[in-house]
Amino acid sequence: MEYQEGGPEIYLFAVSLWQTLTKAGWKIPEPIGVPSIVKNRGAALAEITFTARRIDDTNDPSTSMGALWKALYAAGYKMGGFANNALPDDTLRILIGPKL
Repeated sequence: MEYQEGGPEIYLFAVSLWQTLTKAGWKIPEPIGVPSIVKNRGAALAEITFTARRIDDTNDPSTSMGALWKALYAAGYKMGGFANNALPDDTLRILIGPKL
């Protein structure tokens, strides 16, 4: 999980989401601050962007990725996603940017 540095709201949301996911049993490292989620990461025009080898799993609410996507979307977040063949099959990268 990466978040765009610069505002305390983004950091606090990223940490809160990370804590919730780890309590639910997800094995993910603590969020990392980055100067930009757009540059060299491909995320744009979204508050939360998922990137994974198989991004089509976001359409299937029976998968962990799909359930998380659906929950965040239902909460009103602007979501985005793209495939990244460089990531391992079981890896989801979550990029958190400023509220649009």
